[in-house]
Amino acid sequence: MKKKEQTPQSVTFYQHHRGVIRDNALQALLHDPLFRQRVERKKKGKGSYQRKAKHVGRYFEKPDNKIFL
Repeated sequence: MKKKEQTPQSVTFYQHHRGVIRDNALQALLHDPLFRQRVERKKKGKGSYQRKAKHVGRYFEKPDNKIFL
């Protein structure tokens, strides 16, 4: 009985945006958008409170500005 050939696990390659890399591949990848700085949302402390989705856009107008006739 013939053994089944094991297929190598699929390897995903990253398509960089740096064009042709000539000298330093590591430095080119570090300046790629893959490793850019990202702003993390606060989870605790000041500025971390998030209202429920049904209240979005509700509290922007002050009640003093409403004129009732």
